[in-house]
Amino acid sequence: MENEKTKVLDISWDYFKLLAQQRVTHFNLFIVFMGAISAVFATQIYVDLRGNIIACVLAVIQIFLCFVFHKIDVRNKFLIKHTEKIIKDIENSFDESVPRIFISEEQSTEIFRLGDKKKMYLLRQLSTTQLYNLFYTFFVVLGLIELIFAIILIVLR
Repeated sequence: MENEKTKVLDISWDYFKLLAQQRVTHFNLFIVFMGAISAVFATQIYVDLRGNIIACVLAVIQIFLCFVFHKIDVRNKFLIKHTEKIIKDIENSFDESVPRIFISEEQSTEIFRLGDKKKMYLLRQLSTTQLYNLFYTFFVVLGLIELIFAIILIVLR
């Protein structure tokens, strides 16, 4: 029985690592896309009418990609949390001498965050999801500003 638990724990851990790495890789790809779109936007915005139309399209693409990457991140987070639950269940089944890494981390984080409640939101310890969402929100707002700016330049021409 103990050997089966260890095998399931190993499989779950490998799956957890894969999902966590996939989440980071997707976020890195998101940053690359946003950087590239912003760079092309900056080169096109004042060129001419065609450049402003390209900038307008880029802003829409930026907003759309923010939505898509956010949805990918939500799915990855769900899968990671599901795997964490399986690992915690296995950790609970071992005797007291075996360290409970996932359970103790969750408890430590909860205690730490309770002490952080009085701080301003951005000064608290934020979760990875909260930080990723700040990036997604930033680039959506930036995309909307770019879109409005490009439309204004198109109308004024």
